[in-house]
This record gives sequence, structure tokens and C-alpha cells, in this order.
Amino acid sequence: MSAAVADWEVGCLVNDQAENFDRERFLLARVYRLTPAVVLHFVSRIATHAAARYVDKHARILASQIVWFQGARNSIESEPGRASIDPDDVLRTKLDEMEGGLRKLQDQTARLARLMDRSSGHDGNPFAASLRRLDVTIAHLADEVRALKGSVQAHDANVDAMDHASRAVARSAQALDEHLDAPPAALHLHQLTAKKVPSALHEGTKVTPWTVHLTRDDTLKASFTLEDGTAYFRVCDEHDIVDKFP
Repeated sequence: MSAAVADWEVGCLVNDQAENFDRERFLLARVYRLTPAVVLHFVSRIATHAAARYVDKHARILASQIVWFQGARNSIESEPGRASIDPDDVLRTKLDEMEGGLRKLQDQTARLARLMDRSSGHDGNPFAASLRRLDVTIAHLADEVRALKGSVQAHDANVDAMDHASRAVARSAQALDEHLDAPPAALHLHQLTAKKVPSALHEGTKVTPWTVHLTRDDTLKASFTLEDGTAYFRVCDEHDIVDKFP
């Protein structure tokens, strides 16, 4: 899945995956309802093998969904886009609903597996074994659904942060244009020891920012990081704003 797909089509594709899961859940629920009446009253190797094959078939379909969700998450994390994927939390709601449905199906599957183990008249019930395999698959898929939700939220939080930074830079340019005719009498360099900002050189690292006055009346300040002997400009704005959000 490309970055473009991750940006604007992931919501539609998740809806498709959710619809596929709803169909699988319906089909599995049907055999779950029939099992006590058919398998438990007429326990035979033929019946349990047939039920096991049915469950294994749908487990493979759910396993293919695991692959899709892993791919979607990896694409978002490795090729982040510049636009929010889920600005209105519609996708988050859909993923929450799908995870909830998976957890419920997992509980039903585990309970039926235990029932089959207790009721089986012979060892190594293949239907119970297939249900246990399905239980593992469902749990894995539910985890991937949750992981995708986390990746989307992290992606959109990063986009919001970049938008905030872009607006701050625009304000900085406007402010400098208005006040460059009144340079400061002194630089008034200060290190904001109580603040931490992202490093310009090392991703995931926080460093202490510096500020410098830009105008004679100290109305405007600029913030920067000093790393490996180089100053990296961050933002320019009103004095108090830069002190709070360097």
C-alpha cells in the first residue's frame, strides 16, 4: 500500500475489511449455534472433521486480514503523508467497533472449544483443535486492528504538530517583516532550561532550546537549538509565546 493510499483511502479500505469480518462472524456464529444440537448429540469423527474444516477455512480468511492490517500499518509508519488520515475520528470509531466484535467472537470461540473438549467422547477432537487455532488467529487480528488505530492516531498527531510549526513559521516571517527596522540593543541569549524540544539532528531526542531577542523593545524573540556547534532556528513570535512554546 503506497503513502497516497495510506493518506486518503485507508478509511475506505478499513470499511471493506470490517465488512469482510462481519460476514465471517455471521458465518461462524451460524455453525456455533448448530454445534450443540448437531455435534454434541451425534458425536462422530465425520461430523467433527467437517466442522473443523469449516472453521479452518474461515480462520484462513481472518489470517489474510491480519496481513492486510500489518501492511496498512507498516505503510503509514514508513511512508507518512502530510494530510490527516482520520480528522473526524470516523476511522477510530470503526476500528474500535471491529476490535470489540473480534474480542466478542474470541470469547465465544474459546467457550465453545472448552465445551467441545469436555463433551468429546474421544481424544484429540479436531473441531476443538480448530477452534483453538481460530482463537489465536482472532486475538492476533484484534491486536493488529488496535495497532493500526494507534498508528493512525500517531500519524495525525504528527501532522497536527507540523501544521502548528508551519503556522508558527508564517507568523515569524510576518513579525520579522514588521519589526526589522528596530534591531535589539543586545542579543539577550537565554537557555530555557525548563523546556525540551525535538532535536534538529537526532530523531526522537529532546534538547534544551535557546532564545534570542529580535527587537529593541523585546517584543519579539526567536528560539533555536544549539547542536554540535550549529544553531538551528525554530520559531519567531511574541516574547511570552516563544517562552511558552519554543
